[in-house]
Amino acid sequence: MCQRGNAAGGHLYLLSGTELAHVASESESAPPDPDLAAMLAAWFADAIGDESETRVGDANATSVGGSEPVWRSADGKVYHPVAIRASFGGASSPVGVAALRYESPDVAVAVLAEVAAALGEYFLQTGAVTVRTRVAAS
Repeated sequence: MCQRGNAAGGHLYLLSGTELAHVASESESAPPDPDLAAMLAAWFADAIGDESETRVGDANATSVGGSEPVWRSADGKVYHPVAIRASFGGASSPVGVAALRYESPDVAVAVLAEVAAALGEYFLQTGAVTVRTRVAAS
């Protein structure tokens, strides 16, 4: 995801039950800071609050414009959250979030959307994540 999205590095979190779990890092010198995880959890909860049909990598989830949330580490690295969703039974469901770090402001958002969609589908197909479904009581 980092290579295709032109990111210098980042961390990947997948949904495990109701929480995000760190599962991988790329080109990072240390494990993710707990404050980054807390920011991502809050951002992810807000990003998935609208359960309408949202495709992976829509403009709201992947843009890194002026007002988008970012997290800055103590050494000045800036991370941008990217929601990862997968389709299951015709519905879109959140499966994780990537925190991507860029060396320059030129970000290939369209490529990020494509990669995020492919990753979401892959994680769902391999059983790395499961999709939450709502069950109505009768």
